[in-house]
Amino acid sequence: MRPVDDPSYRNNPQLNAWLDTARADFAALAERTGGPWDFSAASLARLERLVLERHATWEEQYDDRRGPFLRAVAWYLGEVLVRHHDAVWVWPPGTPCPSRERSCPALTYPYDRLTEREAEAVAASEEEGESLLPVVDPHQIVGALHRAEGSRLSVALEHFEGWRDELAPWLPSGT
Repeated sequence: MRPVDDPSYRNNPQLNAWLDTARADFAALAERTGGPWDFSAASLARLERLVLERHATWEEQYDDRRGPFLRAVAWYLGEVLVRHHDAVWVWPPGTPCPSRERSCPALTYPYDRLTEREAEAVAASEEEGESLLPVVDPHQIVGALHRAEGSRLSVALEHFEGWRDELAPWLPSGT
């Protein structure tokens, strides 16, 4: 089992503080921008436009990387994954948020929601050096908008859609 599946990764002061702050940042952003924010995959295109309108270059966006606007964007993107793909927010307990290595919490699919056969398949994949469970840092996805041509916020969804299909070769035979 991955360390990130320890319950303390889902509930700790650093993670909870970041989530509370980001939620409030998004409430302020939603008030300024108006209109519907329904946490649907379709709403990510509007969110993406807001980022690209506010920051003309990657450098501008990078300079604002720890600000309330991009924190709100990362939180909203993550909440789309939580609400539609059963992702969970995780952050190593005791690690400052943001830390030098990471910009914000990540999202993953937890072991405790796997069937027994899925858990066996994931464990087998991990023994081979790769985990088939998705992990997404929403700030990295947001940060890539200016750096990579064709980059979109919806790429985060791709990590959580169809990952179970990749388990098929790893599933133990039998029922």
